[in-house]
Amino acid sequence: MKRKSRLFEDMITEENIRVSFYNAKKGKKHYQEVRMVESNPDYYLSEIKNMLQNKTFKTSEYEVFTRISGGKTREIFKLPFYPDRIIHHCIIQVIQDLWIKGLIRDTYSTIPERGIHDGVRRMKKALRDVDGTKYCLKFDISKYYPSVNHD
Repeated sequence: MKRKSRLFEDMITEENIRVSFYNAKKGKKHYQEVRMVESNPDYYLSEIKNMLQNKTFKTSEYEVFTRISGGKTREIFKLPFYPDRIIHHCIIQVIQDLWIKGLIRDTYSTIPERGIHDGVRRMKKALRDVDGTKYCLKFDISKYYPSVNHD
């Protein structure tokens, strides 16, 4: 496996932090925390840079609530927008390409260009190409996220 250096340095650049903020706020402009950061982005984004440089950032407590969606009751774990979601975007923007290269082609969901429609299209093609195949298994690990040790 090829080694990549300077990941942390790339993560804490002002440009990466600013792009992370803009990506993190998509669809969330009504959030109070988004408006707070937008009121003085230079200050708040430099605070994020300081937290990362000084290694003082600590993931906040999750807000846990239930929501009924599609007839299912779901337990939602939500982190604050500032600084957590912005910092998570800082990390993902730097490691995403490296990480995706390590996944098999048939890993989908939130990977760019590999959504549900891509998965269905590839599954249908695979079922057509293999003689005698009649079934496909779709599964989800129930309550996976709440069951992992977050510490």
